[in-house]
Amino acid sequence: MELSHQTKFIHSTATNLPFILSSSTGKVDPAARKTIRSHARRGTKQKRNEIQVKQSNQTSRFEMENMHKRPFQIIFDNNIIRTEQIPYRVGGDLSFLQFADDIKLEMLLNTAKVSATAMKVIHPLVAAIAHGADQGSRLALVQGDDAGLHLTAALMDDFIHRVLRLGAGSSPMAILHFQKGIRLLRYRLMGDDEKAKVTDSTIAAVTKLASAAHFSGDFTASKQHVEGIRRMVDLRGGLKSLKHSHLCVEIMRCDLGIALLNDSNPVFFQYPSDHLNFYPVELLVSPDEDQYSMGHAQLFENLHQDLLTVWKVLKRFCMLVNLASQTQQLMKIEIIHQTMTSTMYRLLAFRFPSNSLDESVRLALLAFTHHVFIQWLDIRLPNKPFTTKYQSHVDGLDLSPPAMIWIYMIGALSITDPARGEWANRGLHKYSIRCGVKKWKDVQFILNSFLWIPLLDDVPGERVFNVLCLH
Repeated sequence: MELSHQTKFIHSTATNLPFILSSSTGKVDPAARKTIRSHARRGTKQKRNEIQVKQSNQTSRFEMENMHKRPFQIIFDNNIIRTEQIPYRVGGDLSFLQFADDIKLEMLLNTAKVSATAMKVIHPLVAAIAHGADQGSRLALVQGDDAGLHLTAALMDDFIHRVLRLGAGSSPMAILHFQKGIRLLRYRLMGDDEKAKVTDSTIAAVTKLASAAHFSGDFTASKQHVEGIRRMVDLRGGLKSLKHSHLCVEIMRCDLGIALLNDSNPVFFQYPSDHLNFYPVELLVSPDEDQYSMGHAQLFENLHQDLLTVWKVLKRFCMLVNLASQTQQLMKIEIIHQTMTSTMYRLLAFRFPSNSLDESVRLALLAFTHHVFIQWLDIRLPNKPFTTKYQSHVDGLDLSPPAMIWIYMIGALSITDPARGEWANRGLHKYSIRCGVKKWKDVQFILNSFLWIPLLDDVPGERVFNVLCLH
């Protein structure tokens, strides 16, 4: 029987793709070749689109400048829906995890989806330029702890509602999870299992409570939580005994933020047995380095030597961050953490006469380091004690106009309530006239000669200057 040389097309109803059946060993006819080429091009185009979508979804480490220009509602992933019952994908990161307690799926999905945005808001510098931030260890620490799981779900839901969606108060779901987490944590701390009281997960849960109380303005509760953390850490043998390094950093960030904004002593590194961290090796300065090489001789000629060392370390830190930003390189996260602890704990421990230049510079450095290491993105917490103290010292200063512009700008970015920014506006207006600057580029040049990180400060600084110009 003679074989047919005709090519037949059979369309699959399941995939809507054509199957080509041919009984010929020769060349395919022109119509079939045209169909094959069209589907080959379609597959290549689809693969190219998938690659472009994947690249566009990757977060750039230098996205901070755009984040400052957008309100939180725009950064927020609108796909996060509280009432969603079906996972947004099958086989995701949460599909095969075994958690310590039952929790609704939508809460876990919200926590996983919003964690990247929360990192950018809570740790803006780390999220933008640091290498070594391990998100997996944070999830693992919560995964096996029932109290920490409920507290994390509650605080993340509260973060979504109050920060990203700019709502007021907590949602009913967040309140229920918070109450259950508190109940489980209290039962554990009052139990007979001494080891469970000082585990990393228990300390992490109490740290979350301290941060939440501080964010809500409850200074008494936040201080009590940190003091409890100190007792648990001492039972473990100190901060170095913690298995999770990021937990140690979170404890110190919480301790520093509470002590600074409420003008009190920190709970850690206040006893003779506590040893302050050394300055990062990458930022060490030689003892005989000429302080006048940094410019602004009037500011440094009579400054205390220890305070001058802190300034030099921070100056080199700013230079390193700016270099990494300009060359699109990541810097080790340990440098950021070591700079924070080695400078801020020393600044809080220094004692100078209240009407001295050293005290005023100390307060300015504290405001700057708080802004860089602790402050959330464009969010300023209630801090009346430190704000009042800072303003009273700055108003009595008589330094060069460029130095005063930097001091007032740091106060405006770090501690001054935007709704009550007249104090900073008056000072910036006064010394801008004395310097003869009328454009933001001129002010930016002055600020860069002091301590300034454009990656974090240029956009909000320009916003402050534009408001000043409007008035």
